[in-house]
Amino acid sequence: MSHEQPQQQPQALGASELEEVFGPSIWESAAHAKIPKNAWEYHIRRQLNDAAYNHLEYVPYCSTMPVQPRCEEPKFMWKRKERH
Repeated sequence: MSHEQPQQQPQALGASELEEVFGPSIWESAAHAKIPKNAWEYHIRRQLNDAAYNHLEYVPYCSTMPVQPRCEEPKFMWKRKERH
């Protein structure tokens, strides 16, 4: 006869609770950044109105680990636009 305790399932955490535990995401940390004037690929694609510009977002992210509350030198990447 076993006297093991039944295992409890972990509780799902909300976004604010996750941020308290793990800190901001790589996107939240860099959300304040604006697209720089020397981001030539973005500006060329915007002028051409090409597929990347129409279907992707050029977004800032924090590349440092651990992620800082506010990223001072964010990098940018193309990310698929969310559809509503």
